[in-house]
Amino acid sequence: MSVIPLKADIVILDANLAIMSRASLTRCGMRRERTELGMIEVKRIGNKDPLEFEVIVHEGESDSRHHVTMTRQTYEGLTAGKCTPEHCLKGAFQFLLDHEPKESILARFDVTVISRYFPEFERELPRYLSQS
Repeated sequence: MSVIPLKADIVILDANLAIMSRASLTRCGMRRERTELGMIEVKRIGNKDPLEFEVIVHEGESDSRHHVTMTRQTYEGLTAGKCTPEHCLKGAFQFLLDHEPKESILARFDVTVISRYFPEFERELPRYLSQS
């Protein structure tokens, strides 16, 4: 079964032509195809420890902006230095967008907060890093 995006908040499931909201798809365990639905822009705005970033999620007709921090120790723990901190955050936001709408993502947070809401985050992040 594939997901066909219609608007930012509804999709058609082509197998049965059923219409569901994205929130319903997430609750049912179905993930949306983020590459067709939006873009994640990550910009480093601070080089001290913790690193600081502005993340903009372009999806549908609106954007969301987020101020995110990440210590160098957390970055190393999440990636073992195999990618840039920006790439790590892009993967983290792809993970978040597969689990909630952009409007539900906190405006300001440290990347370690994600695991408090989604305990599977650190286990699943490598897959997101390899896809983006």
